[in-house]
Amino acid sequence: MSMEAFKVILAVSIGVSAGPAKALERAEAHLDCLGLYALLRMAAPNFADWAEDRMAHTRQAYFRDLPFPSPVPMPLTSGEMEAETRVRMQARGARLADADSDEDVSRETDALLADIHACDARYDLPPTPTPWRD
Repeated sequence: MSMEAFKVILAVSIGVSAGPAKALERAEAHLDCLGLYALLRMAAPNFADWAEDRMAHTRQAYFRDLPFPSPVPMPLTSGEMEAETRVRMQARGARLADADSDEDVSRETDALLADIHACDARYDLPPTPTPWRD
């Protein structure tokens, strides 16, 4: 498929009238969810397949919602997507790593699971089970 054909198909599939600002906002939210699911994959290896399935779903939604043309540079290649996912995963994971007390760790893990559940709801997916035990 030529790049021009890809651009036309992408523009038609996302609906040019959706408005680039809202579409860009949704695309950013998809990138945040990719980072959260990547963190889940890394932090809970028994949920790796679960997280991978959700990441694939999120990537599809990202490309569906990405405005064309985008008013700002956005990741388009698999390498760019992986790099951006890693940055967001590390930023979110730092909040857990920087927790000083058991109370902070508990608060951050609860917040992480709540954020993951928000992503699950965004994609109409069943809530991710709690991958860790107290």
